[in-house]
Amino acid sequence: MRKKILIPIVVVALLLCLASQLFKYSDSKESTNPIDTNDKGVSAPADSISTEAPNQNNFVTGLGLGGVSLGDSPQKVISVLGNDYTESIEIDNGGIIGEDIVIWSYEKGIVVSFGKTSGKVIRVVSASPNFQTDLGIKVGDNAKTAFEVYKPKFKEAISRHSNEVLEGWFHAGE
Repeated sequence: MRKKILIPIVVVALLLCLASQLFKYSDSKESTNPIDTNDKGVSAPADSISTEAPNQNNFVTGLGLGGVSLGDSPQKVISVLGNDYTESIEIDNGGIIGEDIVIWSYEKGIVVSFGKTSGKVIRVVSASPNFQTDLGIKVGDNAKTAFEVYKPKFKEAISRHSNEVLEGWFHAGE
């Protein structure tokens, strides 16, 4: 008898949780953020990502790929890579990043991601050897070369689970 009562209560609780998440998601789509591109592939003007004045960030300067660094503005990215990109939006459903992500994909082989709210570069990715890091490392270089360049400049990351060095991972700021 208890199971017959407990099951509908659990189902109703799950439905309420789901409904509240859907409501939260639909509210987040109506953000007051200046970016509002309805179509994928439509490029927004660089100054539409954020109207706020640049603020201090916790990124180490000089850590970049293809001339683009974490914390850079859209204007800086356009000055380096141009405005021949396609734009898409990645919703941060899990709340891991803390804001949705605006993604600029360049045909030349580099992808730059901005925080939709912050308007700052939060990720730069390339699988092309045409783009190198600020320290001269590029796709195709061997690991030994990369380690020789990065180890003297950055503290290696330590696993919080085993207290062992995480080979190939370095602390670059918050």
